Amino acid sequence: MRRGRTTGPEVQIGRAVRASLLSLWLERLVQAFWPAFSVCCLALAAHGVGVVFLVPPAVVTALWVVLGLAFLAAVGLGVRAFRRPTAAEARRRLDAGSGARPLASLQETLELGRGDPGAEALWARHRARLLAEAARLRPEPPRPALAARDPFALRLVALFVLAVAIVFGDGWRTAPTAVLPGADGRATAMAGPAWEGWIEPPRHTGLPALYLNDLVGEPLEVPAGSVATFRLYDSQRLSLDQSVAETEGPTGAAAGAGAAGAPAVAGAPVTITLEHNGRLAVTGADVAWDVTVVPDLPPEVMPDGPATRGEGDRLTLPFRAMDDY
Repeated sequence: MRRGRTTGPEVQIGRAVRASLLSLWLERLVQAFWPAFSVCCLALAAHGVGVVFLVPPAVVTALWVVLGLAFLAAVGLGVRAFRRPTAAEARRRLDAGSGARPLASLQETLELGRGDPGAEALWARHRARLLAEAARLRPEPPRPALAARDPFALRLVALFVLAVAIVFGDGWRTAPTAVLPGADGRATAMAGPAWEGWIEPPRHTGLPALYLNDLVGEPLEVPAGSVATFRLYDSQRLSLDQSVAETEGPTGAAAGAGAAGAPAVAGAPVTITLEHNGRLAVTGADVAWDVTVVPDLPPEVMPDGPATRGEGDRLTLPFRAMDDY
């Protein structure tokens, strides 16, 4: 039967010292570079929420410059503040886990009684106990103590903003696709859609948003006041068109940006408020939707029984209220 390999106390102590040294490295790296890490989180969050599509290019450039300078400054301050841990510090950190301080005691030597067999034997037994005690030491986890260094919890704010951007941001999905020149010399998209669109019903309806890329060519029925939003990434070849066929009310395109042939900056959102039946189309992409707009009826309130006089001469009038949503 194969027996498990055993190690002596010296090997166990060496491993514990190396683990303690690694813990010190992690602790001091976090203490020195948490500002740079926070700036990286903010930059990723800005990309995740699609800032590059929401603000003008000049503002985007200024934002990246500011974040880049902040990152370089944070790295520079971190390099100045970082102190490389040593093996001696790791041993002291490990030794602090025992009140007997066995690692420090093992550095001592016998002075009185040297050469005396009895004293030598007693000293050997003492060192054996110290070795056994030191072999039981366990390294402590990193203790960066960032609360004192970051009293306003800016690192947590940066992490929270990044988490929100990862969960709710659409910048990861709707980033403009890279283009390469094709064989015929024209720019060809590497991957991803050349356009995106969705319709958000008014909040009081409680209806979900419709992702138009998954509903190409299908007839749509939406509540009045719904907002259609489009992003055209290939704006040189694509444009929006909304032709309205009405049976009642004023004629012409519905109110809102995005009327027939509306120009669009690549990646910038264009919105259309849907108030009448009509047809939405992305010209150049050969996609269109016939849209039926359902009017929002006013709520109805009506009595639901006779009025009664209650306690304290209070008038009680039961009623019933209804709404289409």
